[in-house]
Amino acid sequence: GNCTVLSRELGRFGHVTMIEPDAETVELARRELDLDARQGSLPGPLPIDHAVDVLTLFDVLEHIDDDLGALRGALVPLRSGGLVVITVPALAWLWSAHDVAVHHKRRY
Repeated sequence: GNCTVLSRELGRFGHVTMIEPDAETVELARRELDLDARQGSLPGPLPIDHAVDVLTLFDVLEHIDDDLGALRGALVPLRSGGLVVITVPALAWLWSAHDVAVHHKRRY
């Protein structure tokens, strides 16, 4: 999926640890793309045992009931002074059937 392609591209800048809730996607990323892919999801603790310099959440928070709790949990492995990059769908008035179909909880 898009997350595996993006993770592979980001690898040009350093080590990437991809966290994915779907076990099949994790196995595909490991086997086919040689990615450090681990199964996990927010708001639970992330399966990361090292500090990270950059944390990305691309189109993640809008799928989680407790978005603030998930964000707090996601930031745990971030090194002091690290960078966070977050993308979310914007503008509540743009809510449509597409948001429902892809299981969004909100727009920002």
